[in-house]
Amino acid sequence: TSRPHLSNRAVIIVNYKFYGSPEPLEPRSGAKREADKLFKALSKLNYAVKLHYDQEGKEIEEIYRQESREEHGDCFVSILSSHGEEGAIYDCRGEPVKLTRIFQMLSPQSCPVLAGKPKIFFIQRQLYSFIAVLERQIGAGGSVMHPIHKHLHNQKYQVHL
Repeated sequence: TSRPHLSNRAVIIVNYKFYGSPEPLEPRSGAKREADKLFKALSKLNYAVKLHYDQEGKEIEEIYRQESREEHGDCFVSILSSHGEEGAIYDCRGEPVKLTRIFQMLSPQSCPVLAGKPKIFFIQRQLYSFIAVLERQIGAGGSVMHPIHKHLHNQKYQVHL
């Protein structure tokens, strides 16, 4: 008897509205539309895709905890899109969720079904609000921060293999 072919799986988490954040975070216009396009593209590639919007930290962790218990095909794709900072994305309340925590949940020790299989993470963090906070905190005004903003803004995508 042959084993049935398992679908490759993908998770897309997009936070585009933010509530109750200590520092006001701008809504991410266009993020939902981008997520819908990613969902359609991955679905056409026969991925079993789960799309989640505006999740709190504990919900994000639970999504990955559930994925660690699922049967997987040859690989796993994760797309996280939110405001963020170095090493973290923000949940829908503006609280940081450490990326290392997510990676650990899908490690071979925590997720044996994905051991030896590629796990591809696309992380888009919008850093503009973080720079605006820095501008207010140090009182430097717009002109000093623009070169840094430009540099960080172009660093939107990271791939972790």
